[in-house]
Amino acid sequence: MGTSLKWGSLEPEMGKKRPGFADIQTSRKAFDQDEVRCPNCNRKVGPGDNPKFIGSFGNVASTLATMTCQRCRTMLSIRFVEDGERHAVDS
Repeated sequence: MGTSLKWGSLEPEMGKKRPGFADIQTSRKAFDQDEVRCPNCNRKVGPGDNPKFIGSFGNVASTLATMTCQRCRTMLSIRFVEDGERHAVDS
């Protein structure tokens, strides 16, 4: 699949789980083909989950998107990278 991710906090708060967060690096092709999974609940996420693309300067395609997993409510930040550009996410 070729994605890297960083986990957020899922600490209990008064008996309920707070929504967590995760940073994901993937290619736009993998995202468009629903090959990316939520790191919390392992549900496939993709363009059908209404990502909000972050605008960038110039006439280039956005490389950042945010969305919420519809199953577990984890807030996902997605960074689109080229296949050869993928780096490990800093801890």
